[in-house]
Amino acid sequence: WILFESEESPCSFFDFVWPMEMYFKVLSTLLVITWCTQPSVAMDPVQSLPEKLCAFKRAQIYSAADVMACFRSVAYNATTVKRTLDTLSVSMQLYAFRDIAANPGNMPYFEKVDLLGELEKMRTEKFENDLAFQLKLGALFYRLRDAHTDYNAPQTYQNMYWLQPFSTVSVYNKMANKLELRIAPFVVSKAMGKYYQQTYGLNISQFYNQEIVEINNEPAVEYLASWANAHVGLSKDPQIRFNLANTGFVPHPNHTTVRVAMWQERSSFGWQQMPFWDVPAVGEVPRVVYTVKDQMGTMRNLSVPWVAEAGFTYANTSEWYYRYYHYYTPPPHKKHNKSKTADVPRNPLRSFNLNNYRRMRTIEPSAEMKLGDMTNTDNKGSPTKKTPPYRMLFDLAHSQLYLLNDSVTAVWHFDDMEPNEKNMTKAVNLTYHLLAKHGVKRIILDLTENGGGDICVGRYLLDSLFVTPDFGPSDMPNNEVSRHLAMRSMPTGINNISYWSGAIYTDAISGKNYTYKNLNWLNPGLQRIRNGKPGNFSQLIDIVASNIGCGNLPQKPLWTAANPPPFKPSQFLIVTHGLCGSTCALFANHMKRYSNVGAVVVGGLLPQHMPRSSPVMQYTSFPGIQVLDSPYLDMLYNKVRDGPADPLVPHPLPVSGEYRFCCREIYPRPPVYKHTLPLEFTWQPADWHVQAESVEEAFRTERMWYKFKNYFEDAWSEEPRKQVAATLH
Repeated sequence: WILFESEESPCSFFDFVWPMEMYFKVLSTLLVITWCTQPSVAMDPVQSLPEKLCAFKRAQIYSAADVMACFRSVAYNATTVKRTLDTLSVSMQLYAFRDIAANPGNMPYFEKVDLLGELEKMRTEKFENDLAFQLKLGALFYRLRDAHTDYNAPQTYQNMYWLQPFSTVSVYNKMANKLELRIAPFVVSKAMGKYYQQTYGLNISQFYNQEIVEINNEPAVEYLASWANAHVGLSKDPQIRFNLANTGFVPHPNHTTVRVAMWQERSSFGWQQMPFWDVPAVGEVPRVVYTVKDQMGTMRNLSVPWVAEAGFTYANTSEWYYRYYHYYTPPPHKKHNKSKTADVPRNPLRSFNLNNYRRMRTIEPSAEMKLGDMTNTDNKGSPTKKTPPYRMLFDLAHSQLYLLNDSVTAVWHFDDMEPNEKNMTKAVNLTYHLLAKHGVKRIILDLTENGGGDICVGRYLLDSLFVTPDFGPSDMPNNEVSRHLAMRSMPTGINNISYWSGAIYTDAISGKNYTYKNLNWLNPGLQRIRNGKPGNFSQLIDIVASNIGCGNLPQKPLWTAANPPPFKPSQFLIVTHGLCGSTCALFANHMKRYSNVGAVVVGGLLPQHMPRSSPVMQYTSFPGIQVLDSPYLDMLYNKVRDGPADPLVPHPLPVSGEYRFCCREIYPRPPVYKHTLPLEFTWQPADWHVQAESVEEAFRTERMWYKFKNYFEDAWSEEPRKQVAATLH
């Protein structure tokens, strides 16, 4: 008996019945090994390529020409293209918003994207090389503006980061009533700063706080907004896309964690964005031309070439090509973590956190931006340098509580929804204890740069704060592929891990639990009319918390009508920069929609940059609800596949690329009608839209906390919110 299984092909020992005769056994074994060890897709010959062509070392800087020479060496491969499109064409039939994306009606900012139709068109296209194919495929997915649904090309492309030197922030010039693009005072990569200094004589620090007046000979704000609209996914709101093009900051007094601006640092294909240029001619050096203005009003033009930083080490071309086909998860690098209790990996049925797909960096700001050098406020919120603006009451992983110096306003900050269960329950208990101890009357919920996380955490937080209705109901597409997956998910060992098993669902209307023994959660299905077109979907379902492993997090309301919470909804205020996504969006949307909590959004654009009929900027993005990525899907597909030729269960991608999609959508509650649109396609406007008025405020969000006190109801002399909102928008 010989146990053998190839990583690249579906064959295994268990697919064969071995004859008893020795020579048949030996002959069969040799034939099987010969067949199984052949890659599913023939690799491009690398013997003729220089060994140093694709040799890169992590954290080192390379010229664009050197990197593109490697990228262009991957030849077009018809088999790779076919198998990639085959996998995506079947999987995307499970995409919850496929029908509405293809027919968005007259909704603002929602581009029409016929995902399956576009994938089919690509089968007949001829591409110059593999790079051109990957570019085209990535561009198709980011048009969906859905952070839950994405395609990332092979890992070797993703692991190269294209860089510009300046970290941009937008600042409102109140005197001139205009938005300015400023250069924030830090460098996201020391290696990059050193490279620009030594190679081009560009000292990045000399431009700190200066205004970028033009980019490529166009007004800077308008240029960046246009670029974000064309090349940034993640949100359907163009103002949030503008925020994403700029640098984002996570509030914390002891260190600064940044979300690197999508304009400044771009992965070749990941994170819902296009590469830095439409593939230039061989030998062309792509550049960006900036016009900058210093504090004295002196203008200067800078022509800055793009450079690339390697995110992983490849010793030679052979290793680079091997990793093009074989996915590899490198060990995590050390990063700042104040938690005394390590976070644990999340069940894929529970969690999606966009921060896991973005570059978040802990950096040291320059001397002029240290906390002690920044403007503080007195107990009335007026600027002063005599008193600190706040003090920290606790700091747990992903959650901090602050008390402003007016002694009645607290700030509870979550940078994501991924604290472990022990920290989460501890944070809630500590918060209520400390709020009572200090006599707090107002609570700012700062969700800046919160990319989502654990659905169990979102539910627990809602139950801990208010007497709220349950999460809105959800459903999934009902079609040939989903029905096949549901049928194949019924056996023991699969029904408890499959998202197409009734075992993890309850009826959202009656509350009755479904079981894995039948398909009545999916069949016969409900017809929904969306933008005038019918579609077939599952029953209205909700997830059973106990069946997705919510562990020690209580999933029953902490408060009831007979035992009300200590704080009213009017004593809370939500603050975001628009990128409050996934579980964060569901948490914030439920607070605002059902408990009438006020919401403030920071950043975005001014009215003069937007069409006249534009809606108010949203405070959340991509509420979707349930996202699954290719590692989980490949595991599930392998368990449910009815033989290697099963046409309704995709095979893994033939290369080291990745994809993910939203498979279950959530609706508003209540009521739910036949024509109701999911939250993903329902605009969620903020109550107030404010701008940072200095680089300091843009750089450190906590510098604006004292301003938000003006948006609590008790600061309005109990006037109705709509009256005040009319003057404050």
